[in-house]
Amino acid sequence: EGDLSRTEFVPGAMLEYTFSRPNLAMEMPDLVVVLGGRVDWNSRFGWFFTPRLSAKYNLNSESVVRLSAGRGFRSPNLVAENISLLASNRPLHFAADLGYEDGWNYGVNFTQNFKALGRSGSFNLDLYRTDFTRQVLVDVDQSPTDVFFYNAAGQSFSNSLLATLQYNPVPGLDVKLAYKWNDVRAMFSDGELRTLPLIAKHRGLITLDYTTPDKKWMFNTNIQI
Repeated sequence: EGDLSRTEFVPGAMLEYTFSRPNLAMEMPDLVVVLGGRVDWNSRFGWFFTPRLSAKYNLNSESVVRLSAGRGFRSPNLVAENISLLASNRPLHFAADLGYEDGWNYGVNFTQNFKALGRSGSFNLDLYRTDFTRQVLVDVDQSPTDVFFYNAAGQSFSNSLLATLQYNPVPGLDVKLAYKWNDVRAMFSDGELRTLPLIAKHRGLITLDYTTPDKKWMFNTNIQI
């Protein structure tokens, strides 16, 4: 239902500045800051300015902290991105004011390399948040027989945390443990702030990779939760 055909043209220009502070003791830069901005003109929606800032600070040669913040926008392809809904034979209803999606995201990453029992390993922690100023929602719960596409009625955000541990306990064996937590919510047309469907709140991964000393055999296994 509705005409989704369009012709879209998006030229743009980007400018970026990088600052790097050398550290003679570590024989590498201990602080790198990248500040960038992009200006785009969308033939359907007009002008967009998307700034971006990222910074990396080496606490020492084995510990790194990264910060990032910026804006992003996109023009969604609603049918292609939800092609599985066509299998249900539900009618699709598109609101008249649908357009682009726009949001601000920011986060922090911490990486620690280490040695334990003479073997090397690393630990990574990522924490990110996105606040949407415009987001198109796919509502499959409003009706059991129809699907509705409309803009979020209010607050819409995404929080994510990812923790990864990688270790090499014996030569040739790599072990990786990962856990991800997602908190993705939006305000639907009924005014309720709800978790988006089909997005797992908790996810886990265990991988074991072994390569024989002669490099002729490789064994891989993984468990996903």
